[in-house]
Amino acid sequence: MHRPIKRFSYKAFGLTIASDFELPELQPVNLEDDLSDIAIFKTNLSFKWTELVGQDEDFVIKPDFVMFRVPYVAIYLIHNGNEIFVTPLASAEEDQVRLYILGTCMGAILLQRKVLPLHGNAVVVDGKAYAVVGDSGAGNQREDKKGEKSNVKNRKWQVL
Repeated sequence: MHRPIKRFSYKAFGLTIASDFELPELQPVNLEDDLSDIAIFKTNLSFKWTELVGQDEDFVIKPDFVMFRVPYVAIYLIHNGNEIFVTPLASAEEDQVRLYILGTCMGAILLQRKVLPLHGNAVVVDGKAYAVVGDSGAGNQREDKKGEKSNVKNRKWQVL
């Protein structure tokens, strides 16, 4: 647990998050004890990046951290399953920076915590839960052979 000096607090992935970045995609919460499971810091990683990574490389993986750079967006460092450090680049849009915080960085945090993140969803059918995993977009609306559109919403299944 980390003591946040952050402005924004959220709950996601079963964890509490204190962040220097506003993350409107996540559920805001009040941290009663001022502690969080994950802390996200806005900081300058430029020197660390230059020290660790070659000019033509975009990532480095060490036993206790993962560091990567997305050209024209940001440099990210994910550490010990509980900290994310971010250096937005001058040309970056906020939503681009958030995309990698909520995707790649959270995936790395979960892996560092020994949790396997899967891309999928779960539904309730006849009182039983079914998990469906697949490539991004695999569960989106599709047309069957008769040209009828079908998806989870049309079937009135409860999404977990």
